[in-house]
Amino acid sequence: MSTEMRIGWGRLCQWLSRHRDALYLLLELSGLFGRAPAAPEPLEGAVEKALRPVAPSTDFRQQLRQNLSVAAARQGGVTVEDARPYRQALLLSVSAAVLAAGIATVVALTHSRWAQSQR
Repeated sequence: MSTEMRIGWGRLCQWLSRHRDALYLLLELSGLFGRAPAAPEPLEGAVEKALRPVAPSTDFRQQLRQNLSVAAARQGGVTVEDARPYRQALLLSVSAAVLAAGIATVVALTHSRWAQSQR
């Protein structure tokens, strides 16, 4: 690896480490991590006081399971599935694309500068 390429990678790593918190905040606020941004403290406290967590009883869950089984038998194909992690796949794909574009840019710039210095 040439010295210019090492310098380029070093600068890229320094830039990423300097701006890591801001980049993480942008990704978190965009909703790509699958959770909403944090609520302001006073609002959060007021909501916690007003609303208490509710957990369904085991009888309710068993009855619901039976009802869904009956509905599936009647309609022939009602299924309940967990949500698939599309957001995580999207985040990884976008991250890989940005990384590939950055690498391609560094390589192209390094190659063009090297070619110009050879002339």
